[in-house]
Amino acid sequence: MWTGVEYEVAVNLIYSGCVEEGLTVVKSIRDRYDGYKRNPFSEIESGHHYCRAMASWGVLNALLGLQSDMYRGTLSFHPAIEGEMSSFFICGKAWGIYSQKEENGKMCKHIDVLYGTLDDIHVQE
Repeated sequence: MWTGVEYEVAVNLIYSGCVEEGLTVVKSIRDRYDGYKRNPFSEIESGHHYCRAMASWGVLNALLGLQSDMYRGTLSFHPAIEGEMSSFFICGKAWGIYSQKEENGKMCKHIDVLYGTLDDIHVQE
């Protein structure tokens, strides 16, 4: 199996609204690289430490519903996860924590920039 391709399929499933199916693909990868069967830090594909497995970062972006267009200066979050949550995010100009919390019966979004700036970026709803 090519984990990089599997992660790409998972990302596309999640972005398409098939969150459970996408996470099932991710779980099947993680089950193979669980530390007992295989090294969880070296997904084997054309040798050890192959870069295509970096596609796993896309899963985080898909779960956040992250859309980042630094050329146009826009950033948006539409999480695939309902309810309260928080997660690391990274884009071309900054990184930090995105969170959503229920306050007074309404889901409130918050972006905490830990490095860089989003001053010239329009964060869309």
